[in-house]
Amino acid sequence: MLRLRRVRGERREHGERGERRERGEHGSAVADFALVVPLVLAVVVTVAQLILVWYVRVIMTSAAQEGARSAARAGSSVSAVSESVAQRLSGSLADGLVSNVDIGFVREVGYSAARVQIQSRLPILGLLGPHAMTVVGFAPVEQW
Repeated sequence: MLRLRRVRGERREHGERGERRERGEHGSAVADFALVVPLVLAVVVTVAQLILVWYVRVIMTSAAQEGARSAARAGSSVSAVSESVAQRLSGSLADGLVSNVDIGFVREVGYSAARVQIQSRLPILGLLGPHAMTVVGFAPVEQW
């Protein structure tokens, strides 16, 4: 029969659930927790930042596209388009986030298009990443 012998100086104690632990492992859960929590928090903050940037991009793109459609209608005025874009953005984004709204017309190959460009700064939690975003919406101009 095989006999196991204890190495001198090695003491084992029973843990809470009956498993055997080395004497020097007491308190290692606290150290593991202290090492893992900052990494988990960094991942959570990064995901929250990505979701926030995606949300701002979706709202701005929607406002630019709707503004371009509004500008492309026959008889529309630039002030009415600017007001509708501002109204669409003010209900969803914080005040002062949008820095510039540019409304114009471009001539592409064979047709005219209304162009709405929106520039804004991003609500960045950290110092990394882009600090500004620009989206553009196009719509073909109605011609009678």
